Amino acid sequence: MQDVTFDPVPPVLLEHHKHPDAIQTKDGFFVKKQVGHNDYSKVETVNDPSNTNGKTKIIIYDGNVYVKEENTM
Repeated sequence: MQDVTFDPVPPVLLEHHKHPDAIQTKDGFFVKKQVGHNDYSKVETVNDPSNTNGKTKIIIYDGNVYVKEENTM
């Protein structure tokens, strides 16, 4: 247990943790993109990743826009 440290986590790592590059939900995989969200209806957009459904295409969460990745298989 000598490898355990109680040093604080650097702020840059904490900030990155708050703004992930992708969100996985029960309804799909959403990737952070620099796009507008005005092209999607309210039915296709949620503000909380836990509220997604099969129609969700956009998650607007913590100031970021996440777009659903369509199946690539």
